[in-house]
Amino acid sequence: TMFAGKNFVFDPRRFEPMHDARVLGCCVSCSTPHDDYDNGPERRCPSCRLLLLMCDGCRALNTDAPRCGLPSCPASWGKGWAGSP
Repeated sequence: TMFAGKNFVFDPRRFEPMHDARVLGCCVSCSTPHDDYDNGPERRCPSCRLLLLMCDGCRALNTDAPRCGLPSCPASWGKGWAGSP
């Protein structure tokens, strides 16, 4: 294939059916390798609504989605990366 990992698409498929087995994403909570957006209800950053990757273990422990921590997120404005001071 032309892409490494899964190529995300903006329709109900979520990714192209042809992909290699490499996992390039990681869980937003624990950073373990993870690339499945469809392992439960959507988790989105409550500030910017970015779709988040969360592994099964973190989904079981966390009822609320964490913030994405990206500099472009309104929750991070005026702060360093991931909301650090």
